[in-house]
Amino acid sequence: MKKIVKKVIIVVLIVSLVGLGVLTKQVYDRVFSTIGRIDHEGIVTINPEDEDFEIAVTDETADQELAEKIENYLFPTVEPIDHSPLINILIVGQDQKPEDNTRQRSDVMMLCSYNKETNEVHVTSFLRDLYVKLPGGYSHNKLNAAYHFGGFKLLYQTMLDNFGVKIDGGIEIDFNGFVEIVDLLGGVDMYLTAEEAPYVSTNSTEGINHLNGRKALNYARTRKTDDDFGRTERQRKVLVALFEKVRHADLETVNEIIDKVLTMVKTDMSDAMITSLVTSLLPKMSTLEITTHCVPSKGNFMYGFARGMRVLIPDNQKIRDTIEAEYLPFSDR
Repeated sequence: MKKIVKKVIIVVLIVSLVGLGVLTKQVYDRVFSTIGRIDHEGIVTINPEDEDFEIAVTDETADQELAEKIENYLFPTVEPIDHSPLINILIVGQDQKPEDNTRQRSDVMMLCSYNKETNEVHVTSFLRDLYVKLPGGYSHNKLNAAYHFGGFKLLYQTMLDNFGVKIDGGIEIDFNGFVEIVDLLGGVDMYLTAEEAPYVSTNSTEGINHLNGRKALNYARTRKTDDDFGRTERQRKVLVALFEKVRHADLETVNEIIDKVLTMVKTDMSDAMITSLVTSLLPKMSTLEITTHCVPSKGNFMYGFARGMRVLIPDNQKIRDTIEAEYLPFSDR
């Protein structure tokens, strides 16, 4: 259930809630005392010898054919992108099982890049099935394994090595309360295709539908109509819709959302970083522009099988260059 909207609430958390002028000293104190903290040094990691793979098929022929391509297609490292004018925050939502409190694979990975000079936020989804080289003695594996094996620290290094993206801070979100937050905001209006409508609810139809929290969750999480590209696109649409709702919400509603969101969030960002981000966003919320993207994009990957997994094999250099040239909100564009 949390698989979906992790990103949505992130911009809601630090951007929206905050930017409505609600973050007085009292709210600041509440944020800093309530928000969960992530300790990089104290996390439990999985030994490289014990790494696992999301095996879906057994296709030795496909694996053998892929072996030679991987060496030429995957770049072990790429040049880091200079993102000094930006703040890069990585939002992660893990595929948490109700009966298991241990750290799971990251089902959602969204890079939120903010440029205070242009007042732009670019949100980029990184698909879970990207086949990448994990640093620290691990093998090639899906991108979502990095968080499972080594938490934010390993995921940050994996993003840097494979795509040149440097992360300033991370936010982990538990979306048990997503439905409640959407309902607090009075629901969202979304356009549903004829294929999507049956998976949202029995009374949904093609066209604009007003979705309550449960229906919005169904919309954002389904992959039965297409694939993970479509699913992450729906998530980004929900994110933008929620952001607009929060931007225009009344003070009482915003405070309720803050209380709900704070119970679902953990971060490694310092108080100073959060304060700096909020201070920059606060006076500019009404004109803040959000643009969304997806990695990989057409022409930057190929479908394949590896280690029994269905994966997206990225052209790391092309992806790195696309991120720098198109997906980050630099002011000289």
